[in-house]
Amino acid sequence: EARTLLDRIFNQFDATSTILKLEGKGKMIGKEVKWRQASLKVRTGVIAWDCEEPHNAETDLSEALDCYFPDLREKVDLMTPDEVELATSLEEDVADLLPMPLLQEKESVDAMKCLSMLGILWAGRGNARRSFVYLYCCKDLFSQFKEAASFSRPTMKMLEDSYTHNLFFLAQAYGNNGDAAKSSMYCHETLQRQLDAGILGPAAIEWARSSFGLADFYMSMGYYNECALTLGAADFALGNLAKAKEDVNPSVFTKLDARDYSMLVSAETLEESQAELLQRWIRLDASNLAIASDAYKYTLAGLTSPLEEATREKIDLPLSQQGFRGFEKSVALPPISSPIDIRCMEDAKEVFLRAAARIEKAKKYFLLDGFVTEHVALCREHGKLYYSFSAFDPDPKRKLAMLSRRGTFLEPLLKSMNKVAYEVLHKEMSYEIGETYTTMLDIKIDQLKV
Repeated sequence: EARTLLDRIFNQFDATSTILKLEGKGKMIGKEVKWRQASLKVRTGVIAWDCEEPHNAETDLSEALDCYFPDLREKVDLMTPDEVELATSLEEDVADLLPMPLLQEKESVDAMKCLSMLGILWAGRGNARRSFVYLYCCKDLFSQFKEAASFSRPTMKMLEDSYTHNLFFLAQAYGNNGDAAKSSMYCHETLQRQLDAGILGPAAIEWARSSFGLADFYMSMGYYNECALTLGAADFALGNLAKAKEDVNPSVFTKLDARDYSMLVSAETLEESQAELLQRWIRLDASNLAIASDAYKYTLAGLTSPLEEATREKIDLPLSQQGFRGFEKSVALPPISSPIDIRCMEDAKEVFLRAAARIEKAKKYFLLDGFVTEHVALCREHGKLYYSFSAFDPDPKRKLAMLSRRGTFLEPLLKSMNKVAYEVLHKEMSYEIGETYTTMLDIKIDQLKV
């Protein structure tokens, strides 16, 4: 119905424009009719996209684009054919199109939305370069609007929201091109802007889950402190939401802002998000302890560990990506948050106990009956903690006890799992159990030699 109404208004404008041209008044109000028709086409294009009609969305958005930026679509199509591969540097594709022509305030919001939606549309169709060009043009247009500083506050608020949305997809575009550094930069900027705008109620859940992806990236790239700060920020956001449990109905939490009671978050959703956060804290601690245990073996042998070399060679992230502005007083870096901090058995013990406590807490949500993969993963992480921690203990008896404990965790699970349904997982666990008993055999042989 909305689309029918908008199409009717568009046709009325079209008819009015034709009459005015016949009366010789076309030039006088032509631009006024044109930008209004473009605005209508942006709205019908968004509706078509929401209704999963990409062809109609492309038609309407392209028509609007031609009104705002004549010749832009033709240039973009020529430089980004469907069969072309991704560029080494994506910015090279868009350099000739910049700077974007500055528009009037009344056109600005819909023009940005048009560019952003075309970027999303072409990403969905698999043309990553064309998607990037539109998204980057949208970014450049916003920069010009902000530099002009001549728009009203309500307009700038709408432009800010549209820009934040655009940054999210720009981060994905860089990620699809293999540029992980810029992808994380734009992802961090997106989260920071959302945080600045306010993350109350369900927005806190969405923000925390988005931050999980950024934390996963930091962990994979070896930025352990940044990963811990990101998880800490998510922890703080979810903790604030949990404190808002003041509603008489225990199944829902009200939005922190008491003026708006429409935003509700179910207790189950919050619990699930907190459990997913625990998984990442556990993975970070287990990974740190494993890397530190390997480095400790080099230290005992009087050699320089690969960890120290990697730490020296690692490029530091800019300060803007180290934590989140606004959380400085609430989110502190944990005492031991990276492998380089674990230098002795006491350090290793602190990480081990912290991770073990989180595992027991996470298991209460990820029960074996219903969450087989997640529950088994937690047990494996627990086993890895024992394996890594044993490397720091000089006493062979205690080493054997910890390794035996790892086997105790995994063997019953292995026997209860369906070998056909969980073939890969079954093989991985079998290897880990074999690794455990091989290490125990090596320790006993060393004892006999002594």
